[in-house]
Amino acid sequence: MNGLESVPEGWGGWELPAPIVVQVGTCLARYDASTAWVGMIGSTTHALAAFLPEEGAAEVYADGPDFLMGGLVPPPNGEARAGWAKLEAGEDLGPQDRAVQLLSAAHAAQTCARAVEIMYASAGSAALSLDGPLQRLLRDVHAAKQHALVSFGMYETAGGMLFAARA
Repeated sequence: MNGLESVPEGWGGWELPAPIVVQVGTCLARYDASTAWVGMIGSTTHALAAFLPEEGAAEVYADGPDFLMGGLVPPPNGEARAGWAKLEAGEDLGPQDRAVQLLSAAHAAQTCARAVEIMYASAGSAALSLDGPLQRLLRDVHAAKQHALVSFGMYETAGGMLFAARA
């Protein structure tokens, strides 16, 4: 994954459908989860460039599309599914849809972290081995949930977006 799979065609990318990009990332993760993580961050963030104003996209891609961009597209689950479908259809997301996407991502990250914490606690002293898989899972999931777009602070941001959308 080099990011070009998600760059809009008009800016020199391949603009592959989101489900294909996710499948590529999933396959890569079977062999190297860290590489897949970085690849998916770069790839999905480029996909967001399709929603930039023309001037913003021109600035971002002034030197071409071959660079790593960081960010996140939340996974399609629950209410976020409707927003994901809109994205795939090329429709604009309204403030409420954007907030739901952000809330879904934050909730998924926090829930995954809680699941790993439960596994870790259930393993007893076996989980304490520094080279054990549960130690790595615990560290990795806690590192992931610190990302600005899935941290607890995102609940406040998304709540403000929902409040503003109803005002």
